[in-house]
Amino acid sequence: LYGGVFGLEVVDTHKWGGLLVTLIIALVGIVVSLPIGVVLALGRRSEMPIIRSICTVYIEVWRGVPLITVLFMASVMLPLFMSEGSETDK
Repeated sequence: LYGGVFGLEVVDTHKWGGLLVTLIIALVGIVVSLPIGVVLALGRRSEMPIIRSICTVYIEVWRGVPLITVLFMASVMLPLFMSEGSETDK
């Protein structure tokens, strides 16, 4: 991101646009989702019926929800449930 390597010039941060935000969100998403996925996978293979059932239902519900529904809920419905003083950028 800073340049100066392999003959690349240094780029000011105001020219990055959303690159850094995108990389941070991607990194946080990977770091948070990996342990959750491992726990759910182990829970699905568990011998305890209640743990296996909970993990299976959770996984199948999220697999069955269309992506457009998740994106709609995140972009339109989520701000409606936020506190009155908080705002989100469009």
